[in-house]
Amino acid sequence: MGKFLAIYLCLGAIAIVIMQIPPNPVQITLLSTVKSKRTTSNNLHGGDKVTEGTLFGKHLHNYRVRTLRYSCSVETFQTNYIFTKEMEPRIFSVEKHIRPSDGEPIRSVVLATKDSTVVVWHAHPGQEIAAHIHPHGQDTWTVISGEAEYYQGDGMVAHLKAGDIAIAKPGQVHGALNSSSVPFVFVSVVASASGNAGFAVAEK
Repeated sequence: MGKFLAIYLCLGAIAIVIMQIPPNPVQITLLSTVKSKRTTSNNLHGGDKVTEGTLFGKHLHNYRVRTLRYSCSVETFQTNYIFTKEMEPRIFSVEKHIRPSDGEPIRSVVLATKDSTVVVWHAHPGQEIAAHIHPHGQDTWTVISGEAEYYQGDGMVAHLKAGDIAIAKPGQVHGALNSSSVPFVFVSVVASASGNAGFAVAEK
């Protein structure tokens, strides 16, 4: 009876693993074969995510578990583990990051790293992104839609429209007023070699 129960439990474990194998692996690394009585010693299952850790002497970061070539007997359950590398997102939707506001325009952060910060801005007609500087960072604006008056300091203003790219080097004044009748949407990338661009309000 015990033998039949062990085989039943073993087959059940295999069935669960089969159902949990994620499709279309991006990158596969065969790590090792694990043996233990009736179960795996490390309690990993297909579909489990290893955010950070070490297994079988290999450092893992954002990997998801798969299994392949599993076998089962009365005494052992043997599984070859495969880990699927989960790619960090690199493509982002501007539209999904637009945050219209009836008050001040919202700084909607797409991605922030030690090297740069990517932000989507939306300004209704009449709204303003106040003039400012980044003492230690460059701010590059790519206009997605609409038009605006772009502040450059010392009273200098340029007209921005969809398709334009405006670059403010470290310490250069920049800001904008949406003087048109449609929303002004742009992507801002603030990059700094020091990792801290800084921020200070400035005169137009």
